[in-house]
Amino acid sequence: MPYTKSAVKLTGLSKSPEFLDVLRKIRCWILRPEWEYAFWIPKLFGLASGGVSEESLPVLREWLQTGDPKKIIGVGTLVEGADHGFVFRMHSFAAEILSCAKAAGKDCYGRVASSLFRLTFSGAYSSSPGRPAPRLVGTQSKAEHLAELYACRDEVTDFYKGVAGQTRRQISENLTRDEELSEG
Repeated sequence: MPYTKSAVKLTGLSKSPEFLDVLRKIRCWILRPEWEYAFWIPKLFGLASGGVSEESLPVLREWLQTGDPKKIIGVGTLVEGADHGFVFRMHSFAAEILSCAKAAGKDCYGRVASSLFRLTFSGAYSSSPGRPAPRLVGTQSKAEHLAELYACRDEVTDFYKGVAGQTRRQISENLTRDEELSEG
């Protein structure tokens, strides 16, 4: 399997009558204890599901509805196969995952929030010296907006406030580093 998501496209799979069953089989592998599964299965799920598309969500919801912390953590791990914009583009599903995780316990919530956090900050970004990276500026703005949107759901608000805070720190650190390098 290729290391990067852009190397392979499985666009025809979603048209197959077995699409959801294939995703279910991949989903079940995430419960395997070997670290290789935790690393590669989200990538495979992302490829097979079209980047964790809307059409794949019923398969993930099946596990969220069980209330089983292992399965909810598995869903959090599987969505790491999406792109870094997932928690903004699919924010209502991200909120659903966080709420189910909170209901399943503090450890479950922490692990799921960590998975979504890793996803949000995955990938590369760039900027001009002395200017914040446009991707980080966008991440901060979207996270602040969603923290307000979900103000009545603490578990979701806390997640998006955490993303906004980390983004602010990252922007500040990058600008400080740029300034130090320019003083040389």
